[in-house]
Amino acid sequence: MSEPEPIRIGGPAIGEPAAAEWERPPAAHAHAAPDLHAVAEPEADAVVPGLAAIAVIRDDQGRVLLVRQRGGPFAGAWLLPGGRAGEDESAVHALVREVREETGLTMTDAVYVAGYRTSGEGYDLTVLMYRGPATGALVPERGSEARWFAFDAIPQSHPVLRRQLVDAGVGRDDDRAIEAALSDAGVRMERSA
Repeated sequence: MSEPEPIRIGGPAIGEPAAAEWERPPAAHAHAAPDLHAVAEPEADAVVPGLAAIAVIRDDQGRVLLVRQRGGPFAGAWLLPGGRAGEDESAVHALVREVREETGLTMTDAVYVAGYRTSGEGYDLTVLMYRGPATGALVPERGSEARWFAFDAIPQSHPVLRRQLVDAGVGRDDDRAIEAALSDAGVRMERSA
């Protein structure tokens, strides 16, 4: 089986303002920007469906980039950068936007790795995982953390992350142990084609 072709991502159309916008002075009436990443808690019995995209980004030492989750069902866990797609946003656009927002990096190519139906209390997501390089300086979003980790140095590795990294060929783990840990965490995670 041949390696999938990367999706070329580039130019100012995705997540980067045109050069003229970089130089635009702030409006005299500008106030502090609202926190666009604030997590709204769903109603107790509400299930939040959606599409999300995540990125496996590795540095030249083979370490993987992880982001500590600020809120939601995985609050406090180190996971791959990424997040939900907006209503009219493709998975790849969401991937580029989320990686930039969470890490300050810009993905330059993306290759699809795997998809998952991931659900638990209050959420039901289709998660598409991509891998590829990123450029720029690592600058986590305000109030968050982003770091490079060797596979065997990830602190308290969440079972969702364990499953994703094994599927992406980043490390080795015991499939039965991952499944048991997912069950203990109340997470259902089914891999799609």
